Amino acid sequence: MIQISTNNFAFEGRDEVFNIHCDQDNKGEIYNDKLIFIEIYIPNLRKKWYNKEELSEVEKYLLTLVETDIPTSLELGREDTIMNDYISESIEVTEDESFG
Repeated sequence: MIQISTNNFAFEGRDEVFNIHCDQDNKGEIYNDKLIFIEIYIPNLRKKWYNKEELSEVEKYLLTLVETDIPTSLELGREDTIMNDYISESIEVTEDESFG
């Protein structure tokens, strides 16, 4: 089983976007390699984008999913057809008065 958590917080002093871990004891021995946790820290991802560091394709997709600023989303997805389609559809839905 893989659990993916998107967190709108980050730990002080830790700049990574992803943290992948499993259940292990204090000696580092893994109890169960069938249970994997993936934590995504959105503030670190936004900071990386703000500082103009290069984002991987996965990081771009993740940021596009949580980004609320339309121009930023369009800039993130400018070179990818799937992301552009997703962003266009998202904009249409937000402008549709009958939605929601």
